[in-house]
Amino acid sequence: MSIVDAGLSLAGLATGIAQNRARWKDAVRFDPDQRYYALLERTPEYEAWLLTWMPGQHTGIHDHGNVAGAFAIVRGTLQESVYRASQVVRTFDRGRVRAFGPTHIHDLTNPGPFPAVSIHVYSPLLTTMTQYAVRDGRLVITALEQAGTDW
Repeated sequence: MSIVDAGLSLAGLATGIAQNRARWKDAVRFDPDQRYYALLERTPEYEAWLLTWMPGQHTGIHDHGNVAGAFAIVRGTLQESVYRASQVVRTFDRGRVRAFGPTHIHDLTNPGPFPAVSIHVYSPLLTTMTQYAVRDGRLVITALEQAGTDW
């Protein structure tokens, strides 16, 4: 049973981890060439990750393999492009939290000019992520990533 099925809030969990700086501050690193990520915690019900972002770094369009999630911004700003029938773009600043369901497809970007830090929580555990590209106005699958191999 996932944490969501158990009636617990992924947004609340992301917020709690984000507010407890001692849980993640030592994991913060910035890489000028690619996003940095570190696993903070994995239980049978969820996993929590710290991600850092230099200006301009982004995830690429992806899903989470039918896993629900939430992210909390602890430093800087992230911009999310959500892909449904049309593209929707939202900006999230420090202190904001965004939860999403298991069919969510998005791209996260640090629009700059400063580095950003975010906490991401997923339930159940991530096993795959699908990468996409937009071609002729449609999403096409470009890669299927596997936990333990690609991240």
